[in-house]
Amino acid sequence: MDAANDVLSEFIRSGTTTILVQRGAKEEVRTVSGQGRAFDARLVVLVNENTASASEITAGAIKDHSRGVLVGTKTFGKGSVQQDFLVRDGDLHLTIAHWLTPNRHSIEKNGIVPDDEVKLANTTDEYAIDRAPNDFSKDTQLAEGLKVLER
Repeated sequence: MDAANDVLSEFIRSGTTTILVQRGAKEEVRTVSGQGRAFDARLVVLVNENTASASEITAGAIKDHSRGVLVGTKTFGKGSVQQDFLVRDGDLHLTIAHWLTPNRHSIEKNGIVPDDEVKLANTTDEYAIDRAPNDFSKDTQLAEGLKVLER
């Protein structure tokens, strides 16, 4: 979560990044540092069904702050926090909290809906720098993101 907050602090000048809701409705509000360098840079964030946890929190804050445009498909919906507890015969994996976006939208099982929904024809069309050949011409989400930046 600290990494997500650091990323958001680069792009959002002030405000909430996420709200952690713990048992008993106790809330912990996370905010940006105000020490970023790209407050005015145009921003597009590509998201899809594999966008989860901290990256999903980042996407939700960018959307709620109207700081950038989300392009792609609905995110995974991982807005819960788990903790492992050692018990006599193994581990107990227990949900201890849930994340909310700055505007109090639940991420858990809902995901984040992008501003500009664009699907890939095939999952193999997704551009990946670590895959050869590095041809991004089929990546419709990346192409749309670039178009949004040019507007």
